[in-house]
Amino acid sequence: MADHDTNAPGELDAFIEATFAGDPAAWRALVTAIAPRIEAIARSHEAMRTRGLSGLPDDIAEVRAASLERLAAASYKNLGRYLEQREGGQSFDSWLYGAVDFAIRDHLRKRYGRAPKLDIDNPGNPQASKRDLGTNASRYDEARVSRVFATTLGLTSKLTVEQIFAHIAAEFSQLEARALQLYYAEEQSLSEIALALGLADERAADKLIRRLNARLRYKFAGEG
Repeated sequence: MADHDTNAPGELDAFIEATFAGDPAAWRALVTAIAPRIEAIARSHEAMRTRGLSGLPDDIAEVRAASLERLAAASYKNLGRYLEQREGGQSFDSWLYGAVDFAIRDHLRKRYGRAPKLDIDNPGNPQASKRDLGTNASRYDEARVSRVFATTLGLTSKLTVEQIFAHIAAEFSQLEARALQLYYAEEQSLSEIALALGLADERAADKLIRRLNARLRYKFAGEG
């Protein structure tokens, strides 16, 4: 194997391709190559720095482990997704940053008590329970979220955030409900939503959100 301290993009892609093809030695080489990158991203991440976690070895180690676990899950499904996105010009560095950013956000939610249940066999599909989706809305800035709902959906009624999320929890699939929670309550970008839910790209996320908004508008516009 080549020296992994200065891995060229082509070498990393070769490790990824071999890993996805089932070569365990390639996975070990890939871990050796990218673990320092993951740690560097975690240390420089704004959310980690603002909370004073960027200098704490345990938190950095947890983010590193979660990031690698996410890449390895479901027979390296996410690495396969990167290989598909690479054909469209996606660089590994930017893709890896997105994967680590997801792990950091999940780490912070767990640390501060607001983590969705994740299905390790399907890492792109966080499994929020109906109870979580129906009650956690109150933990957010309800006035802000309500204004966003009103602006986006054209709602002018006195519907509360809990009422809307309760309907979502009861009538929408878990993936759909999670998409709306990410979009409205957590203000995630379309690219972040795509990464979190395992969608192909931000266009797919935009299409999903538009479709779900149409369903909400159909349900609630008449009540506004």
